[in-house]
Amino acid sequence: MVPNELVPIVSAGIGAGAALGGVLLKMLYDGRTERRKQRRDDAALFLAERRETYDRFLDLHRQQLDRNQRLRDIGLTVRDGGTPPSSDELAAFPGPVMGDLVATLDAIRRLARSYEVVRAGEQMIRLHADMTAAQRKMLDAVTAAGSSRELSAEAKQTDDILWFVLTNILRDRTLEFTYAYRVDLGLGDPKGGPKRYPIEPRPWPVEVSEHIIRSHILPNHLSEPTHDKAGSSRKRRAASVQLAAAIKGQQRPTTGNGDPPRRERNSKIPTGVSAGGDLWGWRKTMWSEGGSTRRPVSVR
Repeated sequence: MVPNELVPIVSAGIGAGAALGGVLLKMLYDGRTERRKQRRDDAALFLAERRETYDRFLDLHRQQLDRNQRLRDIGLTVRDGGTPPSSDELAAFPGPVMGDLVATLDAIRRLARSYEVVRAGEQMIRLHADMTAAQRKMLDAVTAAGSSRELSAEAKQTDDILWFVLTNILRDRTLEFTYAYRVDLGLGDPKGGPKRYPIEPRPWPVEVSEHIIRSHILPNHLSEPTHDKAGSSRKRRAASVQLAAAIKGQQRPTTGNGDPPRRERNSKIPTGVSAGGDLWGWRKTMWSEGGSTRRPVSVR
């Protein structure tokens, strides 16, 4: 029981506490509302410029991808003993757009709100350079073959698989750019769609695939970016070792979809065009388990 003389004091204390609590709640609500409004204002800053820059980057990327494929067709013609293109055909060949693509990436670095957009764009450009290096590697092998200009069946298979893998990695990086594009512009995931749409799940990170290609297939090409998060390179190397062991048959992930029996692997991942066996196993591992309905077409 509260003494009668203390009732007014207790009542006043309760009233003061309730009023103070109401003031605090109002301050918290106003602060949260202001922060939400500030985030919307920040997201709308340079919105039109960012969207225009991202669309231009994707358009230039498609032009470069078309040019890569045309160069590939010419390379296959030369590799298979066909007639090289004439001077008129070369004159009508589309010019390079890599300079414009890099300049647009610089604009993205200045305007982007999300680092994911920048990183995906950087990796897309690096993969275009990897495709050029793969073409050069194949043409050097054709030149080294002498007057016959004929590659072995294994070398052709390795070249086909390498191009297939690079094309699909670039496709995955393009999907990452599209996802980051949506997040940066405030669109987010589409209603009813999966999280991180349109990125497709893979059993191995795309970074691991790129690391293996640049370390073992196309060595001494382009160095990794120096502004990755701390520890990412170490994790990427560890994952690439695990994937290499899986390729060699020590702990190959099972697909459960009736893959053919595993072949004998070499003692280590070769660095030349004789890497067809291991690279074949890698390609089967990378693109037969990704949860995607897209299945690779055999190049053998």
